[in-house]
Amino acid sequence: MRCRANDFGDLEVLTAPFPYYGGKRRIAPAVWQRFGEVDRYIEPFFGSGAVLLANPRPARSEIVCDLNGFICNFWRAIRHDPQQTAYYADYPTIHHDLSARHKWLIRWFENHHRLIEDSDFFDAKVAGWWCWGMSLWIGGDFCQLAEHVRDKRPVVRPGNGQTRGICDRHTHIPLEERTAKQPRVSDSIPKVTDCLYRLTGQPRASRADWFIDLSQRLKNVIVLNRSWKSAITPTILGDTDHHSQSVRAVFLDPPYLLTNRISTLYQTETQDTTDKAARDSYNWAVSRGNNSGYRIAYCCAEGDFDIPPGWASISQAFSGIRNSERRSKRREIIMFSPACLPVPQQQTIF
Repeated sequence: MRCRANDFGDLEVLTAPFPYYGGKRRIAPAVWQRFGEVDRYIEPFFGSGAVLLANPRPARSEIVCDLNGFICNFWRAIRHDPQQTAYYADYPTIHHDLSARHKWLIRWFENHHRLIEDSDFFDAKVAGWWCWGMSLWIGGDFCQLAEHVRDKRPVVRPGNGQTRGICDRHTHIPLEERTAKQPRVSDSIPKVTDCLYRLTGQPRASRADWFIDLSQRLKNVIVLNRSWKSAITPTILGDTDHHSQSVRAVFLDPPYLLTNRISTLYQTETQDTTDKAARDSYNWAVSRGNNSGYRIAYCCAEGDFDIPPGWASISQAFSGIRNSERRSKRREIIMFSPACLPVPQQQTIF
């Protein structure tokens, strides 16, 4: 697979075909500078998969996990049936269909237990519709299950020239919102641009090609729909004598503490589960940090957790949703365990 090098000297690879708040696409090259080549890669909070997809040297064993059933279903569908998933994702920008599909997907989720019980189960129609909706819906709560957003009126992303997932033109304005100053515009079919697809630097003719390449990249990846702790069991980690010499990389990007962001950002959002996941995953990372067989990266908001002794860190301005009063004060931090590779001082990370 031919890829072009970016400013970090690494290779730019595939990206998710939907926008995702909190995604780590911008810092993924810096993560792989620290991880280097590894035997086993584990990502317990998968989301848009930006870090795994940016790995220029895929590991022999790759296991990812996300508690959000729609995310898990999408990546499984891409892996097993990319063409059918692309078929359902390829749809005009129609406001009322967005509302109807949002409600339909919420009803489908009542049977999401099959995702947990069968690691091969997926629904390509659900995956395509969810990807399409994620690219259009403003506010980050598409297919949220919380009662206060379930019946919320959807808002289509405005046409601003910026690509958002598979849709880069969102021009449809609801009839009741049109005024004399807003000309009637027809629904338009979104198109994929090379802003998101960067294998050769050339745009693809078909969205199916994009999804097929994602499928090829994920063909050996195990996608779990469980608690993050299910991805760090001794079996998943390879904590056996047989794998004692293996180099394992664990990328932890849990939902940040609720005191530093809005509380309806993720589908699984509750005070008890998200804050506990952030603290527990941090404590797990610190407890494993001195093990030379583990290269661990932990992401959080600046000030949420202390940088452990011997760990390195980098920071960047927030790129996702956060409380407005903290917009100019807080930054994201990525901490790296002592076993991670050093980066020469003369190299620029951001």
